[in-house]
Amino acid sequence: MKIILCILFSIVAINSQTYELKLKDGRVLEGELDKSTLDSEYINFKIIGGKFFFSTKKMDIDFVRIKGGEIVFQDKTVLVNVFSKQIHKPLTNHNPKEEDMLVFESLEDAKLEGFTECISCFDMRPRISNYYLEVSLKQSLYGAIIQSFEVLYDHPKLRLANCLMNNVTEN
Repeated sequence: MKIILCILFSIVAINSQTYELKLKDGRVLEGELDKSTLDSEYINFKIIGGKFFFSTKKMDIDFVRIKGGEIVFQDKTVLVNVFSKQIHKPLTNHNPKEEDMLVFESLEDAKLEGFTECISCFDMRPRISNYYLEVSLKQSLYGAIIQSFEVLYDHPKLRLANCLMNNVTEN
C-alpha cells in the first residue's frame, strides 16, 4: 500500500509544474496555470496554497512561464493613438483615451499600419541606479568609440571647422 501511495504522489509531483505569472505592474506570482485558458481573453491561475483559480486579463500579464524555464505566454499587445500616430505599451500613465485608441496584437502589426513608437514607452536605454557602474560603462563605451571612429581633434578639417564656428559665433 505504501509503495502505491509513493508512486501516486511521484506521478502527481511530476505532472504538476509550478508557473510564474508576471504582471505588468511588476508583481510575480507562483502557482498553477490552467493551460486551457491560454487561447482565451483571460488566463486562469491559482497561487501556491490557494484553493481557487482566478482570472486575469491577458493585457495585464507581462508573461507566464514554467518556473525557471520556457515562456508559455507573453503579451505583445500594443495600443495606438489614432491622432498622434504613436504606439504605446499597455498600462502606462499616458495611454490614449478609449475612443482615440486602436489595439494591435503586436508592435510589428502596428508598424505595418504606419504607426511609430512612443519614445517614452520604448526607451531602451538601461536604467542604471549605481553611479560607479554608470561611470565604468561610460569609460568603456568612450574607449570603444575612440578605437572605432575617427577622433574629432585628429580630423584634417578641424581648423576649417573652427574658423567657420568662430565666424558664426562672432556674427
